[in-house]
Amino acid sequence: MLFAFFKRIRMMPISVVVAATVCLFVETVIYDMCISVIPALLEKVLHISGDHNGQLSGLTAISKTASSLGMGYLSDKLGRRKLPLLATGFGYFIMAFFFWRSGAYWQLVVARIAQGVTGGATWTIIPGMVADVYSGETMGSRLAVAYTGSQMAHILGPVVGGFVFDHYSNTGVAALIMGLALLDLFFKTLILPESLELKRYLYNKVGSSEMTSVNGGPGSNTSNSAATTVLPSIAPTGGDLPPISTSLSNNLQDRRHSGAEPSNSIPLQVLRQYADDSDNEDNDDDRPGMTATNAPQNTNNSPPPPAIQMSAWQLFKVWPIQAYNIGSVSVVLISSLLETALPLELSQRYGLSAGGIGAIFIALGVPSMLSAAPIGWFISQPKVQAYLYPFNRWGIISLSILLNIICLFFLGWTNSTFEVMIDLALVSILHPFITVPVMTGLAQYLQDINCTSFAQCYSLNQMAQSLAAIMFPMLVAWLYKTNTFATTSAIIASMCFGLAILVSVTPILHIIRFGRHPAPTKVASRDNAA
Repeated sequence: MLFAFFKRIRMMPISVVVAATVCLFVETVIYDMCISVIPALLEKVLHISGDHNGQLSGLTAISKTASSLGMGYLSDKLGRRKLPLLATGFGYFIMAFFFWRSGAYWQLVVARIAQGVTGGATWTIIPGMVADVYSGETMGSRLAVAYTGSQMAHILGPVVGGFVFDHYSNTGVAALIMGLALLDLFFKTLILPESLELKRYLYNKVGSSEMTSVNGGPGSNTSNSAATTVLPSIAPTGGDLPPISTSLSNNLQDRRHSGAEPSNSIPLQVLRQYADDSDNEDNDDDRPGMTATNAPQNTNNSPPPPAIQMSAWQLFKVWPIQAYNIGSVSVVLISSLLETALPLELSQRYGLSAGGIGAIFIALGVPSMLSAAPIGWFISQPKVQAYLYPFNRWGIISLSILLNIICLFFLGWTNSTFEVMIDLALVSILHPFITVPVMTGLAQYLQDINCTSFAQCYSLNQMAQSLAAIMFPMLVAWLYKTNTFATTSAIIASMCFGLAILVSVTPILHIIRFGRHPAPTKVASRDNAA
C-alpha cells in the first residue's frame, strides 16, 4: 500500500520539481559547508596549511566536470536519467565516511572527489528531468522554483557548517552530511519519477482521452479502439511538438487500418502541454513573434519528425548554447571576486571577524532566493519573450551583466559595511536574471530544435562553470595581492563587459540577418544533427 502511494506521487509532474528542489538544496548546502569547514579542518585537525584547500577545490571541480560529461552522456544514451543519478548519489555517503575518519589528507581528497562526482551528476541530470516534463513558460517557472533550493542553501551552508564544526568537530559535520545524504536518497528513490515512465503514464492517460474526444467522443467504439491500440504502442521521446490534433490522429488511424506499424519515435508535445497544468488549449507556436495565424501548420497529415539526440561535441559547436554557458561563466567570475577578495578586504579594512563577514554575506543570498521563482515565471511569459525578440533571454543576461558591472565599480569605492551590504543585495537581485535565463534557455533551445540531449547540454554548462571556478579565484587572488581592492574590482568588471558582448552576439547577428522577424523555420533531422 505504501509502495502504491509513492507510485501515485511519482506519477504527478510536480513531483519532479519538488524532488529537484530538494536535490539541488542538498548538493549546494554540502558544497557551501566545505567553504567554512575545510580550511578549519586542515588547520585544527590535520595541522597542515589551509593553502591545501585550493588543491581540494580544484580536485572537486575536475571530478565534477568529468562526472557531468560522463553522466550526461549515459543519461541521454540510456534514456533513463534516474539510474545514473542514484548511482552517483552514494558519493555523499563516501564523503561523510571520510569526513568522520579524516585523519589524513588523502581521506579529504577522496571525500572531495566523491562530492564532485555526485554534484556534477546532480546539476547535469536534474534540470534535464524538469525539461523532460515541462515546456515553455511553465518550464521556466518550474526550473526557477527548483533553483530556489540552491539559493536557500547558499545562505545556510557556510553558517551551519561553521557552527557544527565549532561545536562538534568533524564528527558532527560527517553526521550532518550523512543526514542530508539520506534526505537526498529518499527523494531520488521514492519521490523523483523516471522521466520515461512519467511520459508513458501521461501519454496513456491524456493521449487516450484526447484521441477519443477528437475522433468520436466518449462512447465511440472506433475511436476508443484507436486510442487504446495505437497510442500505447508509441514510445514517447519527448520532442517539442504541438498537442495531438485531428490531422495527427487521423494519420495514426490511417496507418493502423492500412496495417502499418505506428512509428516508435514520434515525439509528443502533448506530454508537456498537459503536464503544464495549464488551461491554455491553443496551438500557437512558442517561438517569439509567432501567433496562431502565422505559425507553421501541419497540412499534409504526415507524422511529426522524430526527436534527435546530439553528442556533447555537437552541442559544443552550437554557438547559442555556448552563449548561455558564457552567461554562467560571468556568474563564476563575479562570485570569485566576492568570495576570494571581498572577505579579505572586509577583514583588513573593517576588522570584521569570520562571523561578521558571514552576516554581511547573508545580503548576497536572501534577495536572490526570494526573487528566483518570480523572475523565472516573468521571463518565460510569451508576451515578454515576444517583446524582447530576438534578444530574449540573451538580452536579459547581457543587461544583467552590465548592471552587475556598475555594482562592482561601486563596491570598490564603498566606505562602510552598510554600503557593502546594499551593493551585495543589488548583486544578489541581479543574480537570478543571469542564472535562471541560462537554465531555462538551454532547455528551451533544445526543445525548439527537437533535441532531447538535455543532460549532455547541461554537462557542458557544468564543465564551463567548473573550469572557470578553477581559474578565476586564482586570478582574483593574484590581482588582489598586487593591486588594491578597487582596482581588482574594476578589472573584473571590465572582463564582465567582454563576456556581456559575447552573450549578445547571437541576437545581434539575428538582427543583422532578419531584423526583428523570426528566422526561417528549420526542422532538425537526424541527418543534419550528425
